[in-house]
Amino acid sequence: MVLTREAVSPRAILVPIGSEVVSGNVVDTNSAYLSRELTQLGFEVIQHLAVKDEAFLIREVLEEALGKADLTITTGGLGPTFDDITKEVLTGISGQPLIFNPAQFRHIQDYFRKRKRRLHKNTRRQAYFPRGSRIFPNRFGVAAGIGLEKEGKWLIALPGVPHEMEGLFKTEIAPFLGSHFGKFKTVAVINAKIIGLSEVEAVERMGARFPPADENIQCGIYPSPGEATLRLTFRTSDRKKAGSLVRFWSKTLRSKLGDYLISLTGESLEEVVGKLLAGRRQTVALAESMTGGLVAKRLTDILGSSRYVRGGDVVYCDQIKNSVLGIDKKTLSRYSAVSPQIAGLMAQSSRAKFSSDWALSVTGNAGPGSQGGQPVGTVFLGLSGKNTRLVKKCFFAGTRERIRWLASQAALNMLRLALLNG
Repeated sequence: MVLTREAVSPRAILVPIGSEVVSGNVVDTNSAYLSRELTQLGFEVIQHLAVKDEAFLIREVLEEALGKADLTITTGGLGPTFDDITKEVLTGISGQPLIFNPAQFRHIQDYFRKRKRRLHKNTRRQAYFPRGSRIFPNRFGVAAGIGLEKEGKWLIALPGVPHEMEGLFKTEIAPFLGSHFGKFKTVAVINAKIIGLSEVEAVERMGARFPPADENIQCGIYPSPGEATLRLTFRTSDRKKAGSLVRFWSKTLRSKLGDYLISLTGESLEEVVGKLLAGRRQTVALAESMTGGLVAKRLTDILGSSRYVRGGDVVYCDQIKNSVLGIDKKTLSRYSAVSPQIAGLMAQSSRAKFSSDWALSVTGNAGPGSQGGQPVGTVFLGLSGKNTRLVKKCFFAGTRERIRWLASQAALNMLRLALLNG
């Protein structure tokens, strides 16, 4: 739960700038991040308006945004190259020329000197800002943020590099917004992660009184491969009421969704599995074929995963299943690699090899053609524990990448359920 402060929620519009974003060559993760952060600060984000690197289009979009919202934030276009034209557009909007800022240029020089990199002539462009603008120092890079106030509304330009933008927002922009825009309504958010139910099934389970008929409660359900997120946002001037609403709906979600509910705080499946293993002081090993180490990667992406991940093997061909896991060649020939028997043996062998409490295995056919008589999309999962030997057959449709991802989801969820109910 996230709580902020009281009053009417100001509106915000996000404008990612870049032809690479509009064309789909780069995924706009910046706007997703900013939407979450601004919502938690008490803003109501009403639009994302992506625009290509053309000055007249950028200006048109920014003027439209300034007419609708109290705050407009752009990302991208603050670099040193010819297609970085955000500052030039800002001069047109503000009516002020770009002027050189010696302090910012010294920061740029120091940044390059410390990294023993050559300072290119064009980099000097990043030390120019519209006269009278507010400069937000960027300790994570060389593109400082820029703030312009126009008729009581704010336009803030941030760099497009995600780690720079996020760092700059946390250290400079969020504190500025809190002090400038004053007190907001209290905002509480529940991000309920759901697995094993479609959007329609999840809503049906919540019952006829969902979504609640309350203008201060916003509801939305958003699908992603292998799971969905049901988001509840509460806006109220009463902090105690916000806490009461969160407790009521958290209890309701747990009751209605049961084991289909992964988390109420937006934690990923691998984070939840990791916490369950760590909390029980148990370990897991992995034996993967078709997923090529994806399950192990997801688990070890989590900080501190060395406490519960013992190790794993990618046993992609039959020869390696035999030499690494000791699965008999005759057994492999008899059942084929894509079979429940081999999935079970992979998990058992992995658990013995790594001396772990649990072992997960994945074998299947992600395409392009049938394998061992099994059609594309067939997956067998194995789980081995002290008193557990489970094998599960799944079928997933879609691209090779999608099938592999869904297989990793199913494997992690298989372990999650065993930990919860074992």
